[in-house]
Amino acid sequence: MPEIKEKSQGTIKQLDKNIVQLQKLKNNIVTTKEKINEFTKNEQNDTAENYASMKVQNDISYLSRKGLEKGNEIGKKSLQETKQNFIKGKQKIETLKTRIKSKNTKQLKNVIDNSKKTIKGVSKKSIKTAKNTKLLAKKGIKTTERVVKNTKRAAKESVKMTQRLARATRKAIQATIHATKLAIKAVIATVKAIIAATKALIAAIAAGGWVAVVIILVIVLIAGFVALLFNGDEESEFDESQMPNMQIVMVAKAQIGNEGGDKFWSWYGFDSRVEWCACFVSWCANECNYIDKGIIPKFSGCGDGINWFKEKNQWHDRGDTYYPIVGDIIFFDWYDENGNQDGVSDHVGIVTRTDITNRNIYTIEGNTSDKCAERMYSLDNEQVMGYGSPKYE
Repeated sequence: MPEIKEKSQGTIKQLDKNIVQLQKLKNNIVTTKEKINEFTKNEQNDTAENYASMKVQNDISYLSRKGLEKGNEIGKKSLQETKQNFIKGKQKIETLKTRIKSKNTKQLKNVIDNSKKTIKGVSKKSIKTAKNTKLLAKKGIKTTERVVKNTKRAAKESVKMTQRLARATRKAIQATIHATKLAIKAVIATVKAIIAATKALIAAIAAGGWVAVVIILVIVLIAGFVALLFNGDEESEFDESQMPNMQIVMVAKAQIGNEGGDKFWSWYGFDSRVEWCACFVSWCANECNYIDKGIIPKFSGCGDGINWFKEKNQWHDRGDTYYPIVGDIIFFDWYDENGNQDGVSDHVGIVTRTDITNRNIYTIEGNTSDKCAERMYSLDNEQVMGYGSPKYE
């Protein structure tokens, strides 16, 4: 608020002027009186002139006294009026100050209210704009991350696909070579077996040994069964080095169709039924004397089997760097009802063969629908945790 100046100099100056005039009048009267006294001293006779002079002197003294009284009265009146005017002027100034203050306060309040409204409106808009900007930024970041992620995934899948095609081509070539060799060997072995069987049959008949004939026929049947087992599927990935692995597969095949699994869990030592998939694998290993030799552990819990293979450095995670072979022990982690996995193995089986071309795994498992049965899975199935790869002799 600007400072209000009080203007009172005009009235004070007027008062000073009246006092100066009165002082001058008083000085003139004193001067006149002195001159009259001087004149009276020079004139000693009591003449009419003296009387007139005295009269004039007395009149002048009276007038001087009256003039002083009048001057004092005027001065007092002027001073009183001046005081009253000063008081009124001060009151007017205070009233003006109050009005100005009230007006300025009201204006200031209006300005403040308007400023608050403006700030509030701007703040709301700014906050809303900031929120929208933040949301757009988040969406942009998410979109960018999604694009980057999809690009990485596509690149990774492309590399994987190229590697798979290269491996599949190499494996297909090898499989063709092996199949050709095996076919030739099978034909030769079959011819030799026929010749030997024919000779033995002729000799047995000549000697009248019908028991020998029956034995030969059993041997031929077993040989045919083995031939079918090893060469019945042209797409199977099998070579001669995997022959020792087939023993546990043959034992497992002989148990297909068994239901309930009491044969396996009771052998393990349980008095009542348990989840018996691991007991089945252990039973098959025991039939091959693999447990005593330390090739496969005796286990009833899948986690124990995994830990054993990891300690022996014979564990392989599911992935493109390892393809399971005949006789591998395969472990699973099933999805729950929400489609999630807990990282703990739920099931185990025995790998019988691998189809690299079509990327499939074939197994024999116990306790699959509460029986022994053959199953097939994709090599990329996420429910496959990995493989224990025993070192068969």
